[in-house]
Parts: sequence; C-alpha cells; structure tokens
Amino acid sequence: MAKAIFSQKVRDAGLEDRFEVDSAGLGGWHEGEKADERTIKVLERRGVPFEHRARQIRPRDLFDFHYLVVMDDMNFEKVEQMMRSRRTEAKLLKMAAFDPTGKRDVPDPYHGEDKHFEAVYEQLDRSCAALLEYIKRERSS
Repeated sequence: MAKAIFSQKVRDAGLEDRFEVDSAGLGGWHEGEKADERTIKVLERRGVPFEHRARQIRPRDLFDFHYLVVMDDMNFEKVEQMMRSRRTEAKLLKMAAFDPTGKRDVPDPYHGEDKHFEAVYEQLDRSCAALLEYIKRERSS
C-alpha cells in the first residue's frame, strides 16, 4: 500500500522520472503473490493504481536505493542490522516518523478487518505526503 500511495504522490508531483519506488518484505512467505485483496480494494476506491508482486528484500537493495523506508521498529532493527554489515549510503527511515499525528508505527492490517486497511491507508497517505516533501527538501539542499 505504501508503494502505491507514494508512487501516486510522485506522479502527481510530476517527478516520476526522478524516483524508482519499490516494495519488499523481510520474509519471503508471500513472494510472488499479489497484494491482499483488501489493500487492492482500498486503493481502487481512492483511484490509486497498483500493480505489484511481493518480494523479499535483497542485499542489492541496500545499494540500489537512496532511501529504505520501513513500517515499524522491528523491521527498522532488522534492516539496520543488514546495513551494518555492508558499506551502504542508503538512508534508513521509518514511515511513521513522517506521520503528523505522531503515531509510532504503521500497523500491519493483514490479520485485521477492512476498517484496519482504511486506517492504514489514511496514515500512509499523510506519511507519504510528508516523506515526499522531506526527500524533495533534502535533494534540493
């Protein structure tokens, strides 16, 4: 969901030629699968296009991307460990750090109800907007 929302914000800003946006998880248990149907429905209701197959993060991602954005503390710690063992210049960020409401993490709605997917969409929408502004400011300085 974060990939779709952030990609839409990048397109809306006319910056698609300056960004490569991807999504990967730490575990490979859903590798190759489409997004959860509830995610797809939430995005469709908002007019956000989305085509993605799940994949696991690769060591190369630590070098191919300038920013690695995770959803919670557990993922932050695990990606940080991966980064420590390599010399990468990627910047590790937590999506919730950009949420103006101050929420600590972006929860995984997978085991929840439709309303949880809606709430995550709202949080990601706010956070992705702020993340894009942060990157634009950082890149212009």
